[in-house]
Amino acid sequence: MSAQARIRYYLSEQGRLASLKEGGHCRRLQETIGVVDESDLAAFSINDEGLVSFDATVAFYPREVTVPAGTGRMVKTSTGGEEMEWDVVPTWEDLVAIARQVKASLDKIRADAEEDAKLLARIARDFLDHPGDRATTVDRDYVVIAGRRFKNDQPVAAEARQRWTLAWIPTLTLRPNNRSVAEDEAEFLSAQPGDRGGGGGEACREK
Repeated sequence: MSAQARIRYYLSEQGRLASLKEGGHCRRLQETIGVVDESDLAAFSINDEGLVSFDATVAFYPREVTVPAGTGRMVKTSTGGEEMEWDVVPTWEDLVAIARQVKASLDKIRADAEEDAKLLARIARDFLDHPGDRATTVDRDYVVIAGRRFKNDQPVAAEARQRWTLAWIPTLTLRPNNRSVAEDEAEFLSAQPGDRGGGGGEACREK
């Protein structure tokens, strides 16, 4: 199965001149229509009216896509992304190849996010299963366990804070006027053994 699709893209000044020489218009924003094979349909979006399209005018993440050598360039945007400009009039296959690159990049981002979520879940389960473990850092907005941050709205962060408090309270003493809470905390951390949670001194803090 194949489908008709529309692709939007940008031409650089050099590309606009090339378009004019080929009888096209010389606007920066270009739009072309072609046929997409079934194997590439997943790289395109389909709106409520059934229009199949791909927008190559969006700001891409740095190094998300690569323009074929000698055909175009990536231009930095004010937001830190990159816009693609073609120095030549691209073929339909050139544009579909960019759509494939974007899909591959997004697929990798999703896969990495899923793996990261699984890793965080494993770290949280392991921490909860071992009452003797401690977070290596307890900050106002998050805790650090096994080198990974957990925000306060996550149950494991609440448990880590409770363990930290229970371990810290017995060490509280009247501080001399020239000692700060931070100094007491640093002393407490340095006195902790290097247990499974990594609770033991500045070397255990998040890098």
